[in-house]
Amino acid sequence: MTPSAASPRIAVLDIGKTNLKLLVASEDGWPLETHAIPNVPNTKGPYLAYDLAGLEEWFLDTLAVVSQRHAIGAVIAASRSRSADSNMPA
Repeated sequence: MTPSAASPRIAVLDIGKTNLKLLVASEDGWPLETHAIPNVPNTKGPYLAYDLAGLEEWFLDTLAVVSQRHAIGAVIAASRSRSADSNMPA
């Protein structure tokens, strides 16, 4: 299926403390498709760290998949600015 250029969609990357989500939304904000994976921190080193390379790979791969079904006109990244601090309440 070829995506229609007449109705561009918005891809929203939601970076959360526990999950990473990619949402495809219509121009008026209605969710059309959602994908998610756990955002698991690496606790083996001297500080809490996330697998940024793995998360980036998942995002780009998933964006490529949804782009086969939707004409993506914009990508928006969203976070509550607390993803790196595991001690703060959600």
